[in-house]
Amino acid sequence: MSESGGHPFATAGRVTAFFRWWCRELIGIMPLRLARLTGLVREQIMLSPEDGQYSVYRLFGGAPCSLGLLSSAETIERLSHYRAAGVEIVLRIPSSQGLRRSAPIALSALPRGIDAVAGEIERQTPFAPDQVYLGYYVDKAVDSRGRVQAHLSLVPCASADEMLRDLAGCGATPDRITLGDEANENSLGDTVHIIMSRRVASAPKIWLAVTGMLGLLALASPYWRNYNALTQIENELGRVQQAALPPGSRQDGPSDARPQIKWLEEWRGQRPALTPLLNAISIALPDTAYLAQFELTGHALSLQGVARAAPELIAALEALPEVARVEFSAPTLRDPATGLEQFQLMLDLRAARAADTKP
Repeated sequence: MSESGGHPFATAGRVTAFFRWWCRELIGIMPLRLARLTGLVREQIMLSPEDGQYSVYRLFGGAPCSLGLLSSAETIERLSHYRAAGVEIVLRIPSSQGLRRSAPIALSALPRGIDAVAGEIERQTPFAPDQVYLGYYVDKAVDSRGRVQAHLSLVPCASADEMLRDLAGCGATPDRITLGDEANENSLGDTVHIIMSRRVASAPKIWLAVTGMLGLLALASPYWRNYNALTQIENELGRVQQAALPPGSRQDGPSDARPQIKWLEEWRGQRPALTPLLNAISIALPDTAYLAQFELTGHALSLQGVARAAPELIAALEALPEVARVEFSAPTLRDPATGLEQFQLMLDLRAARAADTKP
């Protein structure tokens, strides 16, 4: 019976694609021995039938390296050494001895595995599904009918089993069978049959820990740099705030809010209370004057309104004990319809007495 050894159908996100690219770049600049210790590069042995014999190649982080023919006793001994070390052995069948087909498959049928493509094997090949070893992968794009393009790699069981018998006689049973592609873009080809799932030897934990720590440091370094810069800015801001306070309220030791509260109370006490001030102004103004707007800024009070005789307001306001000086801040304008004058006055206020600010 055929077995599926194709790639799983999954859509890799941007983060996954980034880490795959990052790993490839890291492997490219890493020394080969270190890449092997960290487990980032797998060592494999490839058996390739050529002219009635089997050539043996070693794949490890680069182009295949020939180890000779399997008919050589020296090659068989070296192959046994790699087998004992846990290296995976792959039988790579040339593309001319297999079939490649493509067909649209319903996306909903993919969970059925080989059953989803069994019909295409019967339609496009002279074999029944149980007469071939099969591997397949599907494209990520889904068409308007909910189908994806499936790419099938097939090897007749009869020819593959005959090769397995020849290799067993030399003590070189492979772990899996692959079908090479004509362009030779994939040196091992696509898996069509898994004979033994070999567990890859784990890398020393110390190297994995070091690699992980270096990766975490590389990711965390921008945040750590920003945190240090922010801390320096906050410290400088605290020093500037302390320098802006009066000498008696600066904090040179542990944080204590009482001096600051006292300074704020004294500063507030220098300003007249707003509610009593407005009450006094409303009493002092004649009944022919109307306030429209007022604004208090520090010790300056701005008044806007209308009155029958705006100049008469200055004497009435300057008579208030809270007012030091009154002057017009803009020319007066008379409304011909009402006969009233629009005025804008600026009042300079005296500092409030300490006895008046106590509750």
